[in-house]
Amino acid sequence: MRGGGPFEGLYKFVMRRNSVYVTFVVAGAFLGERAVDYGVHKLWEYNNVGENGQGNETEKTNTASERETIRGHFSAGHKAGRRMII
Repeated sequence: MRGGGPFEGLYKFVMRRNSVYVTFVVAGAFLGERAVDYGVHKLWEYNNVGENGQGNETEKTNTASERETIRGHFSAGHKAGRRMII
């Protein structure tokens, strides 16, 4: 019978060359950062449902098209002269 655990093959694949190991670490860091960012964003949205940013509750949550419109107003390409209310 062969010794080793279920991750032995993965370990041998990753550790066979330094370039593979570094690529695995960099890709893992990138994907891990994306996963944490997504999770924190969803948690933030969940905790702030119905808030309009002024501390007052709104009657409904924004639809997807309204959110895109709001994002457009607060993006770098917003029209000059518009005030950003934060």
